[in-house]
Amino acid sequence: MLQENLTIENFGPLRTVTLQNITPLTVFIGESGSGKSTIMKVLVLFRWIYKKLCIRSYLKVSGITKSPFRFQFDQYKRNNGFEDFFKPDTCIVYSRGPYEISYKNGKLYANITIGAQDLSLDKMCFISDKRNVIPDLLAKKIPEGDSFFLNETWHDFQEAARYMNDVDLPYLGVKLVKKKTPSGVQFFVQNSTSDRPDYSIHFESASSGMQNVAPLSYIIKYFAEKYDLIASFNRAILSNLSDSDNISQFRPVTDIGKMVYRNLYFHIEEPELSLYPSSQLDLLSFIIAECFENKDAQFKMNCMITTHSPYIVNYLNLLIRQKRIALTDISAFEVINGTVRQLKNESAGVIDTTVLSEPIARIYGEYNEL
Repeated sequence: MLQENLTIENFGPLRTVTLQNITPLTVFIGESGSGKSTIMKVLVLFRWIYKKLCIRSYLKVSGITKSPFRFQFDQYKRNNGFEDFFKPDTCIVYSRGPYEISYKNGKLYANITIGAQDLSLDKMCFISDKRNVIPDLLAKKIPEGDSFFLNETWHDFQEAARYMNDVDLPYLGVKLVKKKTPSGVQFFVQNSTSDRPDYSIHFESASSGMQNVAPLSYIIKYFAEKYDLIASFNRAILSNLSDSDNISQFRPVTDIGKMVYRNLYFHIEEPELSLYPSSQLDLLSFIIAECFENKDAQFKMNCMITTHSPYIVNYLNLLIRQKRIALTDISAFEVINGTVRQLKNESAGVIDTTVLSEPIARIYGEYNEL
């Protein structure tokens, strides 16, 4: 994988953020409004631009000299809800290997051609913290909204639903099941334990924890195990060619199936929502199993998480000690005062979670004083 870097300066709540050599698993923790999701959304946007540059570069080496699309950065600002975040001195620089995309002086600089040997097949999944509305969307109790990131989550869930019938949630003792009914396809949460195996309820009637976890798990399970990245890239190529009437000029010189770089990126907002601490850890264990222990994966797995949960960050040390993931593949950052502080202690071989214990220590201190 080509080394990936991101620098953000003077953007929304962020003053200066530098991420060098972004690791396969990256976790951000911090207070609400500190900028955790902002960092992740900026990264998603620039990863998406890089993906479009790969498509454009592939078309170029295949005989399509005139680009079939242009980057509409003002539209991207609106889509991402970033219109109020940009300042006159905002600077964003994203690089992957020798290739750099940047936003400086109010302009996007993305006029680069990626070499045929470095072309990448990429899929970005964004799993929104508002995913608990998906059961109501499925039941048609509410209309689709205009939240870009929620819609991305909803569309990925719909794609997964076309190919998967159910997904087990063993850490909650249930599974999400898709059934055909006289009213059409519906989703149910069904007990998977031996005491009441036949008990099920409509998905939209399930607990808030199940409504948050099930869409997340469903999306991860599908894209980690069943998603066809090559077919998706082919569809994107044909779509761009059809839109520009350039199919007759297309002469592919690079076999898509032989591209070296293949990346699947999960970006997850607050996986712990409405979950008991032990269930939070079980969910993270599921994510690690799917993303980093999947022996049949056809691409490099990457996962970025924003969280308020000290349990999740502390659990990283157990995962490292269990050798389920290498320390070199993990980064953990506290987002504070517009910047980030690395919590990984390379020399000690751990994630330093002292800062996460301070609120509890303060409570005990006040209790002892009383």
